[in-house]
Amino acid sequence: MTYAAYDETTLSKTSPTKAYTKSGNTSGLGRTEFNSDDDRPFSEIRRTLNDILRMLVLHRWMFLIPFTLVSSGAFIASLSYPRVYKASTVFERQNDPVMMNLPMSAGAAGFKYFRNTMVRDVTSLETVGEVVEKLGLAGKLERTEDGALTHQAKRRRDAVARSLAGTLSVTTSSPSEMIDVIRITYTGPDPDVGARFVEEVKRTYVRRTMKWIHEFLTSQRDYFQREAKIALEEFRTAQRAETELRLAHPFVNPTDPSSIALRESQLELERNELARRKREYAQEVSAARQMLAALGPDPIELVSTNDNGSSAAPSGVQTIDPGYLSLRARLAALDGQIRELRDTRGMTDQHPDVQ
Repeated sequence: MTYAAYDETTLSKTSPTKAYTKSGNTSGLGRTEFNSDDDRPFSEIRRTLNDILRMLVLHRWMFLIPFTLVSSGAFIASLSYPRVYKASTVFERQNDPVMMNLPMSAGAAGFKYFRNTMVRDVTSLETVGEVVEKLGLAGKLERTEDGALTHQAKRRRDAVARSLAGTLSVTTSSPSEMIDVIRITYTGPDPDVGARFVEEVKRTYVRRTMKWIHEFLTSQRDYFQREAKIALEEFRTAQRAETELRLAHPFVNPTDPSSIALRESQLELERNELARRKREYAQEVSAARQMLAALGPDPIELVSTNDNGSSAAPSGVQTIDPGYLSLRARLAALDGQIRELRDTRGMTDQHPDVQ
């Protein structure tokens, strides 16, 4: 029995099949379990795990003692290292609708600008120095009579601020384009400073940012007030010019420029037509005058009327040519047309076309 037990234990490390064979376990039940175990997909993995567990159970002290020694040594070594404490604060920043609609805040005060400068603003020497001074982390700082820090006090405050700024880490997550969730984390050896320090850093950052935004909006307000004053003066000048135009042209409607343009085009067409007809009449008058000049001096029509109603020229007077009379009739008709144009169109002798 002892041998069988030893033989079974020894062979189980190498081959479970031989273990069943040597121990004399040749019953059909053992062979059925072994055959069914070979058909399973993870049979080799199960065999390996069983071998490992058996090795651990048999040689448990060989594993437990080194593990205990290593763990104890690591724990004792960790006690020699300084402890590190963490403290964090979280706040949310949303985009302001007033800043969004300002035309000049896209680059100087846009939401993306604050995202890009977030880490620099939180860990800057000015921000952390203000926190150190307010919390008294640099001890009692000497001041001059006017309340300003002395040179030595500034140097000590800046040194403490630089060392504390290195313990800060800033992470930002953006659930949307208009919201930022900011986490400020302190990692350092002092458990009493961490919580107060990160809270004061958050308040100082918010206060300094709000102050900067207020100054920016104030400058923008002054700028827009100056621009509005200039625009108002230009508007008043334009109003005065419009009033003068309305008085000079009472029948012109400046609010409907299309009608003015249509009326102007109609008058321009009429003026061109009158100018064309005037040139034609001037050419006819010039031709008639040239023909009259070719006939000689203008005779004096002396016609005597008889008792029977017939007319005859006196002795010594040249008889009037019928062509001359026709020409004079045409000249009279042209003069009548010109007078009619002057009366109907309002053209006077001072008009350039008439001249």
